[in-house]
Amino acid sequence: MPECERDEVGNVVNHLSEDPREFYERCHRAALTIHNRKAFPVFIGGDHSISAPLIRACKETHKHLTLIHFDAHTDLGEWDSSATHHHGNVMSRVLHENPELKIHQIGIRGFAGAPSLNSRCHVVCQREIDVDLNGVLSKSIPRDRTCYISLDVDVLDPSFAPGTGTPVPMGMTPSTLFRLLEAIARQNRIVGIDIVELCPGLDRNDMTTSLIFHLLMCLLGWAHESR
Repeated sequence: MPECERDEVGNVVNHLSEDPREFYERCHRAALTIHNRKAFPVFIGGDHSISAPLIRACKETHKHLTLIHFDAHTDLGEWDSSATHHHGNVMSRVLHENPELKIHQIGIRGFAGAPSLNSRCHVVCQREIDVDLNGVLSKSIPRDRTCYISLDVDVLDPSFAPGTGTPVPMGMTPSTLFRLLEAIARQNRIVGIDIVELCPGLDRNDMTTSLIFHLLMCLLGWAHESR
């Protein structure tokens, strides 16, 4: 989470036996602090559930916000507002907490999680991308908006990125993901990023970690050039 060019805010540690609601609140406060300093928040984590408080903080700072969600799954599982959320229903909570937010979900192909029936969700399935990437780039990518990017590592095919907890075959290639991210970053104003579901313990020869690092550096460069 860069505070400026030379400093980092550090880690938001999830303590064993901690109430998840307390952890998510600390994530929210950390993100809000970064936004209030006019800095650019980047969070790298494991479980996708951390995205809900991060997106809420971004929405509180940027009223007209569009969420770009890269994932193999919709993460729109059933969620009860009286309970905490998890990685499989995190986007259900995001929609609930941010009534005006629109979500573009890209790369969807998994069977887990409910299909999107919400009018605020625009889904681009992996099959659509495989068939006509140029068409997706020209017709399905938002333009001239203020965007937050939430990227689940499992959007990539596990042959390229095995270091994730819920790999799904027939996924996106790195070159396709790079083209989509560059188009989004150059056509919009990016105000926050999280990259989640990265699990080094499941990686092979650090190939996922190295790929995600390279991707993040490129994405930060494109976002900076477009600001």
